Amino acid sequence: MLTQIADIAEVRTGYTFRAPREGAAGAPVHAVQIGDLRDVTVVQPGNLPLAQWEGADEMPALKEGEVLLAAKGNHNRAALFDGPQSGHPIVPSSQFLILTVKRAAQVLPAYLCWALNYPPTQKLMAEHRRGTSIASISKAALLQVPVPVPAPGVQEQILRLQHLWDEERALYAALAQNRETMLTGMFSKLIHGESENE
Repeated sequence: MLTQIADIAEVRTGYTFRAPREGAAGAPVHAVQIGDLRDVTVVQPGNLPLAQWEGADEMPALKEGEVLLAAKGNHNRAALFDGPQSGHPIVPSSQFLILTVKRAAQVLPAYLCWALNYPPTQKLMAEHRRGTSIASISKAALLQVPVPVPAPGVQEQILRLQHLWDEERALYAALAQNRETMLTGMFSKLIHGESENE
C-alpha cells in the first residue's frame, strides 16, 4: 500500500551553519554534511566533525528514530539516527530534510529509512527534484512522495532480509579483498623469482 510521506512523518529542514564569529563561544555540536553519510544508512556520531552552535533559538538536534534525507544532489540517500552515541548533540545542515515518524503512523523509523532508499522511491523522488547546477528536492515536494507501507510485521521481515543481504555483501567484499591480497603476493613472488633466475 502506497502512502504519502505527509501522512506518516513530519518533515523539517536542517540548520544553516555560518562561519563562526571571532571570539564567539558556542556549544560544540556534531555538524552533519552530505559527505558524512555518503556510504552509510545509519548516522555514526564518532565519524562526524565538530562545529560551534551559536544559534539563538532552541538547538535542532537529532532525536532517536529520526531519519536524515539528503535534499541536494542526484541521490537522495537516507540515514537513520538510532540513538545517542556521543557526548555532543548532532545538528544536520541545511543540505538535509529530517523526517520524524508520526505517533499514529504504524511505521518503524528503520523501515522508513529503508523505504526512502528503496530504488522505486528514489525514482519517484528524482521526478520531484528541481535545479540545473545542483538538483534538490523541497520539503513540500517530499511530503507528496508515496512510499510503500506494509503491516509492521512485514516491515520487520524486510529489515531482517536487508540485514542478511548487507552481511552477505560485506562477506563477499572481504573475500574479494583477501583474494586480491593473496594474488598480489603470488604475482610478486613470481616476478621476483623470475628476476633471480635471469
